[in-house]
Amino acid sequence: MSSRTLARFALGIVGLPMANDHITAKRHRLEHVDVYEVSGDELDRIEREAVTVGTDLQFALFWIPIAVTLTTALALTSIQNAKVYNGFFTVTVVSYGFGVYFGVRWWRCRDVFKRLLAKIRDRQVGPVGEQGKEVQDLTALPSVEPPKGGGA
Repeated sequence: MSSRTLARFALGIVGLPMANDHITAKRHRLEHVDVYEVSGDELDRIEREAVTVGTDLQFALFWIPIAVTLTTALALTSIQNAKVYNGFFTVTVVSYGFGVYFGVRWWRCRDVFKRLLAKIRDRQVGPVGEQGKEVQDLTALPSVEPPKGGGA
């Protein structure tokens, strides 16, 4: 067995493509694509809002279960030591506070994010064509082959 055959076999086991193998790809045509123009400022706002909304939801989903768990622990067990009970109670109240705070922030910011995206989607695009000869329905335009020869 030659070293080249051994190398091809080893690469095939690892999952690397061998020399003459090709991966076939199927392309499926999209019937319709909506394209929206967005300014740099709007991109910055989208990024800022998306990070805020996601982080607030994560913190709310972190603190509320802790608060519920501690409430259940306080309700189902009897803690004899007053300092331990007060510590559990304090952490429970703080957990509810953080959970509600981040939950309300998430609830309010998600509407801002939705409105920002709706504003971009609702933006009207100007007419296509020359003044007085605007094209109303782009699907009614005839399909024409590009000129051959590549010159203008």
